[in-house]
Amino acid sequence: MEGGGLVIGNTSEVLYKNYTGSYNDETTIAIASATKWLTGATIMTLVDEGKLKLDDKAGKYIPELNEGLKANITVAHLLSHTSGLPTNSPCLTSNFLVDDTDTLENCAKEIANSRVTAVPGKTFAYGGASMQVAGRIAEIVSGKKWDDLFAEKIAIPLKMKNTKYGTFNKGEIVDSNNPRLAGGAKSNIPDYTNFLKMLLDCGKFEGVQVISCESFNLMNEDNTKDAKIVTTPQPDDRHYAIAHWIDPAVEDGKNIQHSSQGAFGFSPWVDTKRNVFGIYLVKDLLKNVRPFVDEMQIETRKVVDDRNILLTGDGSQTEVNRGITSDKNGNYLISGSFQGELNLLGQTAVSKGQNDFFLAI
Repeated sequence: MEGGGLVIGNTSEVLYKNYTGSYNDETTIAIASATKWLTGATIMTLVDEGKLKLDDKAGKYIPELNEGLKANITVAHLLSHTSGLPTNSPCLTSNFLVDDTDTLENCAKEIANSRVTAVPGKTFAYGGASMQVAGRIAEIVSGKKWDDLFAEKIAIPLKMKNTKYGTFNKGEIVDSNNPRLAGGAKSNIPDYTNFLKMLLDCGKFEGVQVISCESFNLMNEDNTKDAKIVTTPQPDDRHYAIAHWIDPAVEDGKNIQHSSQGAFGFSPWVDTKRNVFGIYLVKDLLKNVRPFVDEMQIETRKVVDDRNILLTGDGSQTEVNRGITSDKNGNYLISGSFQGELNLLGQTAVSKGQNDFFLAI
């Protein structure tokens, strides 16, 4: 491999970042299915604006979806692989994708004209075709081409200057009038970090509400709990939300992790309980990457839990969660409600005032 990159962080700081080989902050690669998360978020901004609803019938915007079983397909179905439409289509093959005369509009029409393979909402069949249709609906209600819509709603407010949609040509992502919305974006660690920070902060980034908190919560709901799994790239029966996975990491009866791994190894995730995100950037087959990422997620949870230490002093106690921040020298500023001294990891934290303690580890 040419190299790799790993970052772990939360909404306020990067906890760990490291690159190997020739990789660095400027390394931009094809992110494959991690594209889906970006697509879902872009469409949710239109939900915020009242231009569409997740339970809208797709046929309201695409006439070809107004007949038979297709008339029951919703926008949510299109974004959760439960529409019953085919998982692939000729307009998504490499021969078509390098043809600049092909468009998202024509591709969506081709897919919409296909025969449904199942009753909408009843089966989960992972693929890329239905998201092209969802993207075309977004173009229709916004009056903008997809690339312009993504730039306005997501890329610009999140400062994702190196993230672009396109299609594959000789192993690279190139510009296309028919961007592959389920797997045709390229990005890097700094850009996607900003996207995940936004998700962890309930749709907000640097004081700007990119997606409403309500839409963020809708985006995370299970859209496949009543669907039979027909095809999935996962080794288990994990469920799917709007344009991303709900991982089988459960604590206190709740799923606490969401992700959108790509077929080429790019692996982003968020832990909503610990307010932590991670990205593993690499070019490799997902089957080779998945075991490492699974282990890294488990270890990250352990490390973050170790930071959330129970502090005791003067006969009282509190659990510090987001109240620990560090500087480059390994010094920790701990926000608490104590006076005097605290014992942390065998070290003595000395009070800097009534509520703050300073500890060098």
